Formats: sequence, C-alpha cells, structure tokens
Amino acid sequence: MSGPLPQGPYDTTWLDAIKSWCETMITAGSSPATITTRRRHLEQLSRQLRVSLNDVTRQQLTHWSASHSWSRETRYSYHLSVRLFCCHIGRADLTKAVPTVRRATHLPRPCPDDVYHSALREAEPRTQLVLRLAREAGLRRSEIARLNRRDFYKTFDGWVLHVRGKGDRDRSVPCSIQLATAILAWLSLINSEWVFPGDEGGHLSPRWIGKLGTWALPGRWTLHTLRHAFATAAYVNSHNILAVQQLLGHTSLAITMRYVAIDSNNLRAVACSATPAL
Repeated sequence: MSGPLPQGPYDTTWLDAIKSWCETMITAGSSPATITTRRRHLEQLSRQLRVSLNDVTRQQLTHWSASHSWSRETRYSYHLSVRLFCCHIGRADLTKAVPTVRRATHLPRPCPDDVYHSALREAEPRTQLVLRLAREAGLRRSEIARLNRRDFYKTFDGWVLHVRGKGDRDRSVPCSIQLATAILAWLSLINSEWVFPGDEGGHLSPRWIGKLGTWALPGRWTLHTLRHAFATAAYVNSHNILAVQQLLGHTSLAITMRYVAIDSNNLRAVACSATPAL
C-alpha cells in the first residue's frame, strides 16, 4: 500500500485550476514529486477555506496560514505553493497574504549509527532496505521511491545505482558489496519492475517511503538524518567534499556542507593549530 488517496479539491473551480496548474508544471519539467506536493498543498487549502476559488480573499489566506503551527520549512513550502498557484491563475494580488518565508539554516543532524543499527534489527525487510538506501547510499526518499530494477546494475568495478534526482538530474552512486547483496536479495523476493511497488505509477510514493523511515526510527530521527549520516561518514573517511557533493546530487557545495557534521575534537584541533608560537 502507499497510503490513503488525496481527498481532492473543494469544488470544480479549484479542481479545474489545479489541473491546469499541474499540466503547466509538467510542461515546465517539474518533477513528479514536486507536482504531487504542490497539488496536495492546494487541495488541502481549498478544503480548509471551503469557498469557491473566485471568492478567496487575502484575509482568508492570512487567517489560514496563521492558524497552522508549522515549522519554518513547512511554512516556506506551503507559501511557495500558494504564491505560484496564485500567479498561475492571474491573482498575483493574493500573494501579499502569504509572504515569502526565509528558509531556516539547519545544522547537520546525522543519525547515530547505534540508532540506525537498532532500527535495522527491528524493521521488516522492505523497511530495512529503505533505511539502508538512505544511510549507505545517501538517497532522498523520492529517489528511493522511484528506483527500478533497471537502475541497479554491475559495472567493471562493482554494483551501481542509477538515481533520478531533483530537477531530473541523474547520477550514479556506487554500492558497497553489503548493500548490493541486500538489494539483490530483495529483488529476488518481489515480482515487480519497481524496487518498492505501490499505487503511485506502480511504485510507493515518496511520502509513504518517508513514513516507513519515521515509523522505524525513534524520536527526531528520519530518513533525511540518515542522509546526513551518509554525507558525514563519506566526508570523514575521504576528506573529498566534491565527491560527497556528487554522491548526494547537490548543485551547490554550500548545501553539501550543511549535511556534514564536523567532530568537536577536530574543530578544537584546528582552532588550536592557529595559535601562534610564543
């Protein structure tokens, strides 16, 4: 299963406009995950406002946003969806009700290996592989969701995953022998072209993949923190930040640096090394 289906827009005025917007995003080359997220945001907005699209006011949008206790990142995402949609339907005046939100600057949060290994021991086989692809290959939940059998193949120097990343930017991620063995074992159990079959175009949705990770990991740890753990371990063991950037599929080195946690002992050693000799 991939979870309950969306409830849909409030009425046909929203339905037609959202459908038109999704088609525009498709022609613009937006990823399926982005389109799904944007559509879900607008469908939820329409149901909560409970008015036809033509009757929406700035005050209603302001009240809608203020009524939610979102994190800054979530508010940023919802506001962006609404602002883009309002521009699409020719109601740019409504964007003043949902101002641009500055994204939070997060510190790296690598999931500890003892937490990861404990979660692996308790998880069922499908979830185990989801966790391993995040921690041992650094994949995003959307990338895990869209993995196909054809994306896993052997080259002259070992097994590789062909990953479809954000913005349709593909990359190759080498697999360790241990991870490759786990993938091969899982593929032998399922009768599907998709590594994680489900109801969204034949595979599980990114949201459902994320839920599997959240249910398996305790407290504040998520699949994304396993991606941080991959980045941190890859850098600490190689000191090659450009390689880590490529493996994560980042367009900016500054983004990669947000994923890499530097050990406090290393920071102290570097700081002390700058002390001039007396």
